[in-house]
Amino acid sequence: MGEIIESKDDEFWSVIKRRSKEKLIIVEFYSPRCFPCKMMDPVLEEVSKEMDVIIAKHNVRENSRIPLSLKIRAVPTLIFVKDGEVVKVKRGFTKKEKLGMSVAFLGLIIAMIGANTPLMWMGFLIMFTSPFVTKKSLEKELGRVKRQRG
Repeated sequence: MGEIIESKDDEFWSVIKRRSKEKLIIVEFYSPRCFPCKMMDPVLEEVSKEMDVIIAKHNVRENSRIPLSLKIRAVPTLIFVKDGEVVKVKRGFTKKEKLGMSVAFLGLIIAMIGANTPLMWMGFLIMFTSPFVTKKSLEKELGRVKRQRG
């Protein structure tokens, strides 16, 4: 369903901006010697098989210019990109269930209200800061907002 690609400094923004118009991109900044990064490999493979996303793997040892410009200080770091905009950053190891839920919520928000709107950012703020937000409660709230907007 999804795909995994290698990311290089020279082509990073051109590829990310172009491809993020098609699908959500999750860029993993990793180091080959990093144990949590190695633990992320099977998680990212499963997510790419089960969800319609592009996983871009960026080796920070071989390609350090982009991570420095983005102030990536720790690996693994995941950045979520849609329509050329970074919409979420996650540092450290992430379990498949949590990553899958983040992708699903992000897809839901983008599908309902668009990628670059204040409402999308409000949805992210609620979704990633509240421990009580569930998919059902988010769908209900976004449905209410959508009906209000016409």
